[in-house]
Amino acid sequence: MKSIKKIGSILFVLCIPVILLTATIKVEINSMCLYSYGFDKYEVSEVTQFEKEQLKRAAQALIDYFNYRIDTPQVTMELKTGETILLYQEEGMNRELTHLTDVRRLFTVNSFVLVICLIYAIGYSIVYLVKWKFDWFCLLRYVKYGCIVTLIFTMAAAFSSVVFKFEQLFFSFHHVAFSNPWWVSSGYLPRLFPLSFWADVVFFAGIATCSAAVLIAVVIWYVSRIYLEKAS
Repeated sequence: MKSIKKIGSILFVLCIPVILLTATIKVEINSMCLYSYGFDKYEVSEVTQFEKEQLKRAAQALIDYFNYRIDTPQVTMELKTGETILLYQEEGMNRELTHLTDVRRLFTVNSFVLVICLIYAIGYSIVYLVKWKFDWFCLLRYVKYGCIVTLIFTMAAAFSSVVFKFEQLFFSFHHVAFSNPWWVSSGYLPRLFPLSFWADVVFFAGIATCSAAVLIAVVIWYVSRIYLEKAS
């Protein structure tokens, strides 16, 4: 019985960083502000010759596609010269639509993991409180441990990006995550979202995840302090 409790507690602690990270990724996927930030910072309108409103329309199509509200992210765009083209290529070595389908699958896995971890964390909390006579103090301590693990993991990831360089890690991730070479393209996709943009996305995700972990840990510290004062 003790070993089952210990395993359950460890899984609960590990669920905390997974929940924080996957939730952050889900927010970023659906953040029009993040897309607009990248378009403005890296002057995508000048690089692609698309007006900013068209870029926002393309970003919204991606958000809708990743959330299964539409069947394809393909949109018709008009260059500043007046020429009308399809945004994404799907011929030769440029299989951008195929790659975006693969990306949507990854985001679906991310959402699935988030839901599963949330269900487990909530279920564990209910069972723990019922089993151990509503011992909130100990349960909150486990959550705090999860926040500490989150910070350690994030700092380790940040250190790795410095040692191995983000570009190397980015390419390694794509080789592992995708079974085809279609993430390499000379079309508009890499011009919409250059490598530096993805470095910013990862940086923001790390900051957001760490901030959430610190905030939760501070709240738990404050609540625990009140709990101990009342118990004494």
